[in-house]
Amino acid sequence: MTVLLLLIPAWIFVGLEKEWDFMESLYFCFISLTTIGLGDYVPGENQSGEDLPHPDLYRLAITVYLLLGLVLVLVLLETCYELPQMRRLTQRFYLEKVRELDSETTNIIDQDHLSYEQSEPSSPVTDHLPVIPSVSEQAASLRLHSEPAPRAQQDLLSN
Repeated sequence: MTVLLLLIPAWIFVGLEKEWDFMESLYFCFISLTTIGLGDYVPGENQSGEDLPHPDLYRLAITVYLLLGLVLVLVLLETCYELPQMRRLTQRFYLEKVRELDSETTNIIDQDHLSYEQSEPSSPVTDHLPVIPSVSEQAASLRLHSEPAPRAQQDLLSN
């Protein structure tokens, strides 16, 4: 895969780009296919019309190479991720992270319970706090205390 994506295109660029050696061509292929793309090497930029008789075709060929190369790199990365060893490795890290989160959450809940138990026995602050009823308690009290709407209002609401 490396030969197909990096080495062969690098040799092609050595032949087409007069100012590039093999390492510069390989560098261009690598930074382009890994989407780093610094822009310090642009194929066809320093070429004259004599060196490249068909510059539009050259740009099209480079675009096709980059698009196909990016797709192949994506397929390669997805294949590596689907390997059973990689799955187990990522699951191991994920489970450890969940365990850490669970232990942190447990500690927070325990601290909340402890602080609630300590402030429970007739704390002067809690004695003066108003009690806020739950939504279901509020709805039940509204049903008990509300009067049925007059007939005229019901007719207006239904129209």
